[in-house]
Amino acid sequence: MDPPFSTIRSDQSVPALISVISRFQINPYIFSMEVTVKTAKQLRLTEEEFELIRQKLGRTPNFNELC
Repeated sequence: MDPPFSTIRSDQSVPALISVISRFQINPYIFSMEVTVKTAKQLRLTEEEFELIRQKLGRTPNFNELC
């Protein structure tokens, strides 16, 4: 089976993305959830590691990047 997002081309619309999310039963809230130090700690990262990631990216990472 292909990874969920490898089937979407850049010229496809948001409904196509929603269709893939539904097909693979991906929780759409993970794409918009706020990532905090608490989230990082739940993923077994230290506060220092989380801050280093933020510095390297120049922004707060999203959930997928943090995983």
